[in-house]
Amino acid sequence: VLCGPSLARVVMSEHWEIYARQEGDHRAFVSYDHGIADELPTLGIQSLVKVRVAFHRAEPNGLLSRDEFPALSSIEDSVQQFMEAHGGVYVGRVTVAGARHLYAYCDVPPHDLRRFLVDLEAKSEYKLQYLQEPDPRQEGYFGELYPSQDDWQVVQDLKVIGSLEKHGDALTEPRQIDHLAYFQSAADRDAFTAWARAAGYTIAPTQQKDDECRAEFFHTGVPDLDSINPHSIGIARKAREHNGEYDGWGCRVVAAA
Repeated sequence: VLCGPSLARVVMSEHWEIYARQEGDHRAFVSYDHGIADELPTLGIQSLVKVRVAFHRAEPNGLLSRDEFPALSSIEDSVQQFMEAHGGVYVGRVTVAGARHLYAYCDVPPHDLRRFLVDLEAKSEYKLQYLQEPDPRQEGYFGELYPSQDDWQVVQDLKVIGSLEKHGDALTEPRQIDHLAYFQSAADRDAFTAWARAAGYTIAPTQQKDDECRAEFFHTGVPDLDSINPHSIGIARKAREHNGEYDGWGCRVVAAA
């Protein structure tokens, strides 16, 4: 089905993010178009389309195996191209429990969508299930893909971890991990540092500027996601409780032997 002349072509942004979250007993990985968040509500697209692709042989953790990656990437590319050709936009995916769930917004006629997916299923030899439903408020995007405050902390953690790995860090050796948070007042900062000290963090002496109230503190640990994320989420939550903002963590690189 060709794109009619009245359909404006919507292109996904170049700013994508990825993060992990827990869904019941399973670890899910979400990849979504962060850069389209402001534009999406203005597009006037009324329908959410979700396509579920079941893996042939999932890894024990339910994620995609390396040998299936090319086929799943091809399916994803086909869905993206179809949606864009019909005035829609592909906005992200969730990989969990042996399946990948693709998300798009598109007002394509239901019979055209069904015909496309039946053909794609036959061509790819993967079982496809789909749902097309009204979603004028983009609840699928903002409620199922867009990160919560805790999820967003995972995004930031993964960026630091990725940088460490690029420099040869195996993420297995304990080392000092430094944290930084900013607050609206000295009283807020002091209340937070009292919590941090009681929680086992060491408070570092800081050089305060006249226009800022910050807390610098550290703990000793391993900077892999499972180890660092409980710290970063807990710190970020507590900083918000005290009218502050967690600025993140960092540590020295320990290169693999």
